[in-house]
Amino acid sequence: MALPFPSKKGAEIGDRVPDFMLSDLAGRSFTLLENFPTKGAVLWLTNLCSSCEERISLLQRTYEKHRDRIEIFALSTLADDRATPERILRTHRMTFPLLLDPGDWVGKRLGLPHPPGPVRFTIC
Repeated sequence: MALPFPSKKGAEIGDRVPDFMLSDLAGRSFTLLENFPTKGAVLWLTNLCSSCEERISLLQRTYEKHRDRIEIFALSTLADDRATPERILRTHRMTFPLLLDPGDWVGKRLGLPHPPGPVRFTIC
């Protein structure tokens, strides 16, 4: 289904993020607003490059410290590559969801540059 993209480029602080449903590697679906309606969320849109991997421990510590108030979602924009996200989960033992967004749907809806750069964070 084709969805209209925002007319402006880039998300602004305080903007509402469009709801989305994405799946993790196990096939579990996550919907932003349905699953976490009262928490803030950090959306980490990533191609899981080496500089992205360096940030995982920071995100994990942040998640563990503030999980009562925020949710962190890592969104893999690696098209059909499942091997890299699987390796990342095994290597780094992330406890926040790593979701698959092969078409960078969320980034496009937020008006972020496509293809994504190495690291992008959106706080909503």
